[in-house]
Amino acid sequence: MRLAVPTAVRCALPTRFGLLVAMLACVLVVMSTPRSDAAGRRSYGGTLTVAVTELTGLVDPARLETPTQRLLASLTHCRLFRTRGGVAVPELASSLGSTKRGVFTIGIRPARFHGGARVKPSDVVASLRRLKALGKRSSLGDAFDALTFEASKRRIMVRGPAGVEADELRALLARAEAAIIQKGMPGKGRACGAFKADAQGGSRRVLKAFNGHPEGRPWVGKVELVQKTKTDDARDMFVFGDADLTAVDHASTRRVGQPVSAAFSSYVAVTHPSLSDASAREVRRGMAALAKSARLGRFVDAKTVTGGLWPDAIAPNTSPPPGPGDVPPLAGLTIVYPEGDTELEGMALALRDALRPMVTGTSRALPVKGLGIGGLPSRSDRTWDLALTRHDWAATTPSMAVHEVGVAFGGQTLSGADLVRRRYKRAAAGLVDQVAFIPLVHVTRPWLVRPGVDIHEATPGVPNVADAWRQP
Repeated sequence: MRLAVPTAVRCALPTRFGLLVAMLACVLVVMSTPRSDAAGRRSYGGTLTVAVTELTGLVDPARLETPTQRLLASLTHCRLFRTRGGVAVPELASSLGSTKRGVFTIGIRPARFHGGARVKPSDVVASLRRLKALGKRSSLGDAFDALTFEASKRRIMVRGPAGVEADELRALLARAEAAIIQKGMPGKGRACGAFKADAQGGSRRVLKAFNGHPEGRPWVGKVELVQKTKTDDARDMFVFGDADLTAVDHASTRRVGQPVSAAFSSYVAVTHPSLSDASAREVRRGMAALAKSARLGRFVDAKTVTGGLWPDAIAPNTSPPPGPGDVPPLAGLTIVYPEGDTELEGMALALRDALRPMVTGTSRALPVKGLGIGGLPSRSDRTWDLALTRHDWAATTPSMAVHEVGVAFGGQTLSGADLVRRRYKRAAAGLVDQVAFIPLVHVTRPWLVRPGVDIHEATPGVPNVADAWRQP
């Protein structure tokens, strides 16, 4: 880290004590002076208030499920890399690393954990090995299981299968889940992020700037997290100026905020096992085509997208609607959706109407309390046929996306070796036949920041609050 150091420090005491004071002053100035590329433009201090709907992810980042959880983990934890503009850049790493004879070598920069201990290569290795041990409990378990990690006095060596892509490896190590924690064991004071938890309890968390981060002290002095269990309350807090940052993407929040660091979500219809085997392939394809014709994206208050991260196989269906008799008829159709979710309710009703040509009996849409990817109706329950829900993507590359589909929806996953080698096209081509879900709409949901705060993207979907600053 390069610092802008004053050319001289004046001292009125021409004594040894005066010299000691002057030296101490120099140290303090160096520790508190902005980096040279920004000196004169920024000043330290201020509080950044973030309106969130949950406070999960501050302590153990190994299993993160939502954009908010990934943001919170990135505030208190550091990783070897982070992404900026879609490209990996060093965070704890001293460079982008180098590959020689199949070994990817990474040096690390000086840094401290919140408890005061120095970050060592052995801590990095223990943290990454912990992700290997999680296995299927983490969408990253398979990828890390294909890698081996070793530490020397100042470096980390990563070994993988032949053909491993260095860019894919950096993207993997930049994920919020790949946080570095002391001895690989989460707990108080064992993280090395730019902010340290100062106060705990209730619906508020206060995080203070930490100068032991590998890139030095963040510009913002404090981050105050305010939990609002209702999305409308988080929206109002942002609209009326009581929050600087929020993930609530709404027409009212977009009028007063600027988008930064968009996260990706998909609205999907998970099919009942009776519609999930190979013999029901044409039924699922017919449903997907009819769903596209229903223009379900109009029910989502977010920007819809068709390409980008997702391979073709998990993009919304592009086939023409089937003609009469092209697909096997259904005796009845019951679509369930999360109770209280107005977007998915509108989708469910529109999908019910769009699929009527396939149904000979009754079609209905019913709300179910607590419905979600992790809370689908029982597979033994024959009272439903399609379950509508949304999935927040953690993947940052197409190969990760293919693997994540298999983990989330019960399809065939990529092997860890194929993931880090970016060999995903064959698996992606088979997803339509293997995975028991129908992609309906893909959207981007940006974090929104109020004017007067400068903030950039780190990992996709995660604003880089560590480098945020208030404009003069």
